[in-house]
Amino acid sequence: MEHFAQELFRKRICNLVRIPVETIEPYLKGQQGDPRDVIRRMFDGYITRYLVEKGMPREQARLAMGKLCCFRYERGVEVTVTKIGEFQDCLSRYGMLASSKERQKEHSAVIREESNSRRIDRAIPDFNEFVRFITKFRDIVDTGKLAEFYCSKLFDLKLVKPRNQYSYDAESPTGQKIEIKHRFYSTRIPPGMKIDLEEIDSVFYVELDTSLLPKRIFRINSKDIEYTTDKRVSFKKAFEENRAEIIYQDKGTVKTPE
Repeated sequence: MEHFAQELFRKRICNLVRIPVETIEPYLKGQQGDPRDVIRRMFDGYITRYLVEKGMPREQARLAMGKLCCFRYERGVEVTVTKIGEFQDCLSRYGMLASSKERQKEHSAVIREESNSRRIDRAIPDFNEFVRFITKFRDIVDTGKLAEFYCSKLFDLKLVKPRNQYSYDAESPTGQKIEIKHRFYSTRIPPGMKIDLEEIDSVFYVELDTSLLPKRIFRINSKDIEYTTDKRVSFKKAFEENRAEIIYQDKGTVKTPE
């Protein structure tokens, strides 16, 4: 189970830790019960022992593990561990993690790295011609389809067809079901939208700038989204609790044609 600990601490600045399920399968052979419970017990035991060996009192170690409250298991996809932020806070009190200020600097560095590695002008062939086209027809462009197109190019998503036969928009290379939503760039928290949360794994939330190019893209786990009424959802809590993970951000490196 060393792989779990390595992944947890290597990605300690993230709100979520995702571990390829292939690394877990061997541990499930011969185990009885729900795979999620089996994984949880193994993970709890391993990390608790790790923390005790590092000098944390056993009760505090158990409390810290209690903060990792939500696992999900899907065969062939991923295991997701949530509430890493609270777990970090507990570790920080014992000097096992960098200070919140240092973690924020590290987080900013990761965002810069992702922004440089994912650029829409490199993902779309004949980018300048593409921009001229959407600029010319901006009043009639379907911005929803445009947001889906951007996500498919940036993250290698497979858009589902025919669309009306699915309750989601796209599938990731690992088989995750993704709903894609969008709005024009704004600092406001987005309003409610209709989504069937039981049918998806996450939402990719695209903020478009005035040129109809993506300004920022967030990934929000379906478990961090709440229903309001009539299948409408609220992203407010996810944004307030920093569970809306920035997976793309334009830092001004994309140059549009004159």
